[in-house]
Amino acid sequence: MKGENDMKRTIFIVLTLLIVFLFIGCSTAYKTEKEMFYGSYVKRFRYKLKLPKGYERNNLSVGKGGLGYYVYGYTDSVMVYVSGKDVITVNNDNIRNHASKRDIKRRSPGINQFLMTCDTITIEGKDSRNLYWKEVTYRLYNDDYYRFGYINVKETDLDKFNRVIDNVKIKCVFDEEWIAEDRQLSTDSAFQELLKSLDDQ
Repeated sequence: MKGENDMKRTIFIVLTLLIVFLFIGCSTAYKTEKEMFYGSYVKRFRYKLKLPKGYERNNLSVGKGGLGYYVYGYTDSVMVYVSGKDVITVNNDNIRNHASKRDIKRRSPGINQFLMTCDTITIEGKDSRNLYWKEVTYRLYNDDYYRFGYINVKETDLDKFNRVIDNVKIKCVFDEEWIAEDRQLSTDSAFQELLKSLDDQ
């Protein structure tokens, strides 16, 4: 009886240690990146991205306003990126070649086109080398939008990098004065739904 209890105790200890080591191994294989963008209707846009370790981070400023573009590059040429509006990303050619005209038009409205809705546009595909790419645009209000994407991903790593993009956490602070001046706000149900979903996070 005593030998049986000792054996159960030993198995319990071994399993507990195994679970602890697995948990430590999984938690240290990723690193969280946080950054913030500033806009007009969206005063502050924060993101939190959980990335597999082994990348090098590059911060790029583009254009007069110093718009942000953050690239997380890996040695096998995989790149994960986050960009503010009006930035040409590394996926520009892929999107041009593979996306429908409707998606391109929605992503790049003319200067006089005023979009009142909030939506998420996902465009993804495979390039001529059989490597995967993806870009998700969060259009939050009028001309404020932010993009998350990856490029040069092998099929074996596709699930891993899809999780990176699909599980991004965002938090927004809207400029209520600017929005209050917009007479169409009360009829913009998509915007109201977005505000509610952000409050629930």
